[in-house]
Amino acid sequence: MFRRRYLQALSRVLIVLPLLLSPLSNVEAGNPEPPGGEEQIVGPPLEAVFTALASGADAVVSVAGSCKKLPVSFGPFTLPVPVGGFGAITADHIENLRFSGAAPAGCFSPLGGEDLIVTGVNKFTNDGVVAGAQISVSVVKPK
Repeated sequence: MFRRRYLQALSRVLIVLPLLLSPLSNVEAGNPEPPGGEEQIVGPPLEAVFTALASGADAVVSVAGSCKKLPVSFGPFTLPVPVGGFGAITADHIENLRFSGAAPAGCFSPLGGEDLIVTGVNKFTNDGVVAGAQISVSVVKPK
């Protein structure tokens, strides 16, 4: 019980901090396609926490995790809310979600900026106001 409350509080802090530090970034939403024959997933995934907050017709998304034993975060991003409203967001809406040019510096490369794709979603929750999940994020590049 304590761990769940701790993670909820941490996820709220992690989404507010990037909102204050950076402008909104691009996210390819809807039901993006997994990498096709002209793309490939490169390197090991980054394990992270996905947090989304309802914001009108969109959700504001932030991702935070650890890469090479250093804390990293990227976002915020806007994600269109599905027809059923924020409460209708499910793990399927996050799977294959793409973050254009969002890789943090020093994680996948010294300068960062690679395109990322969500390759796994675990422990998804959505209470209608805040959605969260543990995700795996990988670099996706053209072949």
